[in-house]
Amino acid sequence: MAVKGVQLLTTEFNDYGSEDGFMSVMIALLFFGTVYALEKVGSGKLFKPSIRGVLGDYAYPVHLRNPLLFL
Repeated sequence: MAVKGVQLLTTEFNDYGSEDGFMSVMIALLFFGTVYALEKVGSGKLFKPSIRGVLGDYAYPVHLRNPLLFL
């Protein structure tokens, strides 16, 4: 799956130019960072266990539903 993602990002550079390619890379990195952070919060000790469980379990689907929620 990662190879396909890299292919899509390089297509953005080739077809639409460097500005669109750069923005696509930034969105991909921010997406990865927020999902990673929510999963880490889910395994940490910051909130109550029930809240941590929800954050850890639903980090990816919540971000896919509303990608601008955590930017």
